[in-house]
Amino acid sequence: MFSEATVSELQKQVKIQRPQVYNLLSQLQKMGIISVKLTNPKRFYVQPPDEAINNVIAKAKDKIRVLEKGKTEAVVWLRKLQEKGILEKEEDEKGLMVLSTQREVLAKVPKLLLNAKTSIDALITPRELKAIPETEFKHIIKQKSKKVKIKIISEVNEENMKEAEWLSRYVKIGCLQRTPLRLMVIDKKEVLIDTSKDSFEREALLTKSREWVNAFQGVFDIIWSISTPFKKP
Repeated sequence: MFSEATVSELQKQVKIQRPQVYNLLSQLQKMGIISVKLTNPKRFYVQPPDEAINNVIAKAKDKIRVLEKGKTEAVVWLRKLQEKGILEKEEDEKGLMVLSTQREVLAKVPKLLLNAKTSIDALITPRELKAIPETEFKHIIKQKSKKVKIKIISEVNEENMKEAEWLSRYVKIGCLQRTPLRLMVIDKKEVLIDTSKDSFEREALLTKSREWVNAFQGVFDIIWSISTPFKKP
């Protein structure tokens, strides 16, 4: 192994194509794991372990802060549209539906899960994770997990550890210290986005808009990439 190396030296070591080496080095630089000496040719070196880990953590926190800011701005924008009557409770021609009561949200979620064909990606609260084995979602998840890939991101703590262990038999769980927003993407074709002002309300936006689905699928994928895979203690 090298303490530092040029692209040519790395290519010989890892035995992959030169463009792939550049792509990997670029990703590692962005994560703060490696740095570059501006010699001719350039030489790349790995940061000290403590510094590299701190850089990765700082980047992850930055992403979460951006996501939280984006959620706040999106909620404000959606509320303005609702107030102007642009978004109604019925689904419009763009595939947007506002669910403005807890009853509407709770009635819609099981239907979305049951209709899933290929994938379910969800960001949920620790309280919601804990409640899954005690609700109808328990049977839905057991049933759908046989054919559908399910990923759930949430905070796992002492209060919901037992439920997370049960759930991990059927789904993949990514752990975060806190969840910056709540959403669920079904089959990469439909997304349910929480727009509640606080934890005591349940309001959501449901859409099939390709732009929205792609955007929030991307958000989920980013958060999944920085989450920690759940492992039984």
